Amino acid sequence: MQKCLGYLVEFAYNNIAKKRLESIHAMENACIIGANGNNANFQEYINTYFDSKYYVPLLEYILDYNINIAWQFIEQVQGIIDELRNLRGACDRLITENPDNALYYLLRSFAKLLLADGSIDDTLKDYQKAINTFKETFKMDRIEYTSMTSQFAVYINKYDGRTDLLLYNEMLKDQLNWTRNYNNYNK
Repeated sequence: MQKCLGYLVEFAYNNIAKKRLESIHAMENACIIGANGNNANFQEYINTYFDSKYYVPLLEYILDYNINIAWQFIEQVQGIIDELRNLRGACDRLITENPDNALYYLLRSFAKLLLADGSIDDTLKDYQKAINTFKETFKMDRIEYTSMTSQFAVYINKYDGRTDLLLYNEMLKDQLNWTRNYNNYNK
């Protein structure tokens, strides 16, 4: 009985801690946007967090999603600023309740890369979490994984060529790590 209660308490604290941490990050991002001196952007952030047009459609993919869903939303948003803000707002809100959902992290990283109004480090963490979670969840081989990251880079470049170098740098680091691991494994 004590073991079961210990497991239950650990599970509850781990899940609650993840959700609280994501809530803190969402509010931190709002503060960063507000601190940049643009009150209108801050208000827009708060409005899209609570009233995003993508919130309800994305709710459908809390547990059952795949990379093609991401491509559908990215194509629907088309790099339009208001759409990107709505997408980011929905993902910020959904991630607070679903901190392990790769779809939400990938879509949020897409919106944040194109909006360029937040922390680059946080944006790249979202991207890394998304692609690594997709890889693990769907047991992607190297070809599928590379295809996913390449397609994401193509979408980023399609809507904003200024940020593609940042993303290609991340892809290059990943390829370098894979090559090192492969070489170390085959020694």
